[in-house]
Parts: sequence; C-alpha cells; structure tokens
Amino acid sequence: MFGLLRVVPHLLTLTNLAAGCVACIALVRGDFDIVPWCLLVSAVADFLDGFAARAAGVSGPFGRELDSLADMVSFGVSPGLMAFVMLGGATSGPIPWLAYGGLLIPILSAVRLARFNIDQAETKHFIGLATPANTVFWFGLFMTWHTNALGFRQNLSQPELILPLVLLFSLLLVSSITFFSNKINPKNRGNWPAGIVFLSVLILPPFMDWAAVPTTMILYVLSGLVWKPEP
Repeated sequence: MFGLLRVVPHLLTLTNLAAGCVACIALVRGDFDIVPWCLLVSAVADFLDGFAARAAGVSGPFGRELDSLADMVSFGVSPGLMAFVMLGGATSGPIPWLAYGGLLIPILSAVRLARFNIDQAETKHFIGLATPANTVFWFGLFMTWHTNALGFRQNLSQPELILPLVLLFSLLLVSSITFFSNKINPKNRGNWPAGIVFLSVLILPPFMDWAAVPTTMILYVLSGLVWKPEP
C-alpha cells in the first residue's frame, strides 16, 4: 500500500502531461470547447502532485524534472498554440507566417522551467512570470477570442496586438521581476498588491466574462512592479 502511495505523485504529474497533450491536439484540430477542461485537469494535477510527493516522502530531483517536462507541454506548448491559432493558424489551408510568432512562448517557457529547476531562490515567490500564470493569461485571451466576449474577437485576431503580447509575456517569463505566489502572507500590509489581484478575481467576471481572466493577469503582472518579497 505504501509503495502504491509513492507512485501517486508521479501519476498526477503524468496526468498533467496527458491532459496538456490532449489540449494541444484539440487546439490543432480546432476542438476549442474541450481545451478549458483539459487545462483544468492539468492545473489541478499540477497543484496536487507536489502535495502528494511531500505526503508520500518522495520529493526529489526525479519528480522535479518530470514535473517540468509535463509543465513544458501543458503550460509552454499549449499557450504558444493558443497564440498561433489567434494569429491565423488553422487546421487546413495556408498558415500566415506571422502565426509562427507564437512559438516564442514555448521557447522561453523552456528557458524559464530550466532556470526554475536550478534556482533555489524561488521558494516563497517567483522570479520571472511562472509558466502556469502565463498560461492563464493566454487561456483567458484565447477564450475571449473564441467566445467573442465583449466583441473582442476581431481585435484579438490582429498581429499588431497579439505579437507584442507574445513578446512581452515571453520576456516576462525570463525576467528578474519578482511575483508573489500562493505562499504569500495575507496579514502583511506590504502585500496589498496581491489583495487587489484577488479582489479582481471576485469582481470582474460578471462584468467582463472571459475577458476578466487576462485583465486579472495584467494586474498580476503590474503587481510585480510594486510588490516586494518579505525579507
């Protein structure tokens, strides 16, 4: 029984990977409605595998490396494909060359994940935008485009808007800006930027539909300019 429990964390990580693969296939095939469910499974599995590893006493370099490989697909390749689709990538017909600009996201996601694996400073906060946070931004933007929330689909099909966002958020992945994590202390008054971000999660969705997601992530990015980690 104990031996089986030691395998659970790795099974969760592989579930993250499998769901991320399905999300990528769905994006390529144009089955956009199942993408949210796939990424939800990936996010939940990614959140739980660390807890399971600590509970089973199997935290170590193997799990860390496996987790990053899974994240590379779910939170590196999938957001790149979302940008690719919004830039005109299609399941058939000619593909606009600008659509390949979305590949910058998985490229710098790989750099971000490799740095995370060897950087011992990222224990209570993130140095550079975390790949799951970047994926949340692109997922929200993609769903805003897919559902035409607030009539933004036409705007989010323009390379003049999407390519600068690809460049900006890809550079944020490998930047030295500090961002708060879920380990933040809510009692510390210096963490007020986090309070604004969390408040936006509650207030914006009824008014902005899917557009609330990328808006909240933009607030999160801006918080990195003023928030300072606790000493």
